[in-house]
Amino acid sequence: MTHLEIAFLTLALSCVVFLPAILWVAVGIRKRVTANARQVEADIGALASKLQTPVTDAMTEDMAEIRKGFDWLVTDRMISEAVEMARNGLSTPAIVSRTGISGAELAAITKCRNH
Repeated sequence: MTHLEIAFLTLALSCVVFLPAILWVAVGIRKRVTANARQVEADIGALASKLQTPVTDAMTEDMAEIRKGFDWLVTDRMISEAVEMARNGLSTPAIVSRTGISGAELAAITKCRNH
């Protein structure tokens, strides 16, 4: 048997012996990575549930109150402008187009324009 044949035989035996060991290590690494991924997902879920706290609920309520106040302020400003336009004698279509208020609101405003 020549040196080359012995080298090939040694290489073949090495593959037979070490290939299962390499596969066993690879499977172990995959299991650990999968377990770590599951743990990360669980941690993310825990963090997400912590974010749904009374603080965020209170912030949502505060934002709703701010939005209501802003809407009231805009509406109040439009009514004031409509009253002023009615006092100045602008026509109903002109007031409606400039302020965006409804015709029923404008009718109520024009009844109050002298007050």
